[in-house]
Amino acid sequence: MDGLTGKQRLGLGLINVSIALGFAGTFWGVYSSFDALKMNESAGIGAVGAGIYIALVCSIVGIVGAIAGTLYSSLVGLGLIRNRIGKSRSLKSTQPQRA
Repeated sequence: MDGLTGKQRLGLGLINVSIALGFAGTFWGVYSSFDALKMNESAGIGAVGAGIYIALVCSIVGIVGAIAGTLYSSLVGLGLIRNRIGKSRSLKSTQPQRA
């Protein structure tokens, strides 16, 4: 992670946290569904619906957060590239021309 700015590290942190929370929530939802199956001993939607809902919502939140973090990091990186290109062009224009 050497050479990254604070904004890029923030974006990568958002990606990592989003993925971890999405995975943990999905696991929790699936676990809740299996627990409900064990308690009710039936495979009806009423028994597992709440757990599946939690799993899907957590997965969606994790994916959206990871996409947002990726876009943020990419846009920050693109801005840094543009700044570097602009600086190199300005340095080239100030150098004396050889004949």
